[in-house]
Amino acid sequence: MRAMRPPYALIAAVLYGAGMRLHECLGVRFKDVDLVRGVLIIRGGMGGHDRMASLPQRLKPAIVAQLARVARQHTADLGAGSGHVDLPHALARKVPAAERALSWQHVFPASRPYVDKETGKRVRPHLHETAVQRAVTEGRAAPAWRSA
Repeated sequence: MRAMRPPYALIAAVLYGAGMRLHECLGVRFKDVDLVRGVLIIRGGMGGHDRMASLPQRLKPAIVAQLARVARQHTADLGAGSGHVDLPHALARKVPAAERALSWQHVFPASRPYVDKETGKRVRPHLHETAVQRAVTEGRAAPAWRSA
């Protein structure tokens, strides 16, 4: 994990430390992080059920820093007329303001937004699973030690 670059090293640490599946980790939103209780809420996991995963104490500072980075990015996106996020089911229709609220933003957002063809809005989804898999492969290929 030391050979991986941010935020992929943090994702790998959360996967390992909290026992989460990759798609569960990438789907975590701001509102699903409970730093006081030290848990992450996993929505729609196996079988469509919600559950909680323990957030290792040593990862809390890194999670707080990641949340701050995403909040800054979201503020910049809002300033650029974007800041939308994909929402589950019919929530966008029921609560129109939710798609631009910080609480619904992904903890591990994609590096750039895309234009939703249906709505025409610039949406920033979560990181794609293949990006994380590629980072793990690259990290595994990088030497973690030097020979003398």
